[in-house]
Amino acid sequence: MPTSITSSGITFDDATTQTTSATKALGIGTAQLANDAVTAAKLAPKVTFPNYAAGVARAYNTVYQAADDGYLCVIVSGNFINGIQISVGTTSNPDTWVWHSGDDINNNTKRAGSGMIPIPKDIYYEVTPISGVAAFENITITWYPVIT
Repeated sequence: MPTSITSSGITFDDATTQTTSATKALGIGTAQLANDAVTAAKLAPKVTFPNYAAGVARAYNTVYQAADDGYLCVIVSGNFINGIQISVGTTSNPDTWVWHSGDDINNNTKRAGSGMIPIPKDIYYEVTPISGVAAFENITITWYPVIT
């Protein structure tokens, strides 16, 4: 079995190597090896981080479309917190529920809830109450673009 393929040949698990002419005979050349490296780089996960210095306030109950990749941060606090949620989607009516906090029990025991989720470019997002009920002493919604 081959253990590695390079532009100079194929190395097998018994430590034997076939030369470049063998790789060409198999149809594996330098261009294919380069193409495989580019494909692997494209498939590798991209790690991003929020640019906290460039945060933009967002309004509650308002649909936005991400102009660039970024992060949505929601913070609610106070003695009385009913449910709040983030929905996302590919249309201007985002209907996929991806995060929630609080409850609708009205027992005045909730103190805070917060979350930050990544939002890809062109995705619509909205922060809304759960079941149409909204009661928060404090709510902060901030959009942070990724550091480029």
